[in-house]
Amino acid sequence: MKKNNFNLLLKIIDIHLKKLKEKPSKNDIILHLRIGDAILNYDNKTDKFTYKINYATKFENIKKNLHIFKNKNVIIFYGNHQNNINLKPTEIYLDKIRDLFRKNNIIFKEHNSGNPDEDFLYMTNSYYFVKSGGGYSNLISKIVKHKNNVVYDIS
Repeated sequence: MKKNNFNLLLKIIDIHLKKLKEKPSKNDIILHLRIGDAILNYDNKTDKFTYKINYATKFENIKKNLHIFKNKNVIIFYGNHQNNINLKPTEIYLDKIRDLFRKNNIIFKEHNSGNPDEDFLYMTNSYYFVKSGGGYSNLISKIVKHKNNVVYDIS
């Protein structure tokens, strides 16, 4: 993205941010999950997922990096904009993340508004952001870093 386009985007975000009813607190960590087309399959026998390369945040990596979620309020952002795909692996993936957090006493809530513009505004104001793959999450990461906040790439 060109520098002048990035600066314009930052100005637009600042204008629209005032309209948000709620913003992340300093104790919130935003976990952005690319689901749907990014979670291709789940093998019950091996307890392993198959992922679309460079898009999904692997469950195994979330498990390995639980320390970043401890003593934070985790807000899990996800949504699916794809049709005609098998959502069963995604449902299992989300259930496994929920179970993992519950078993480790990590407080979380899910955010699935269906409004990617409001979600974008909210996530760009994260103090702690865990990115997934894809351009949407990469752009959010760039803005979070620009604001001198923390981005984790555990994909």
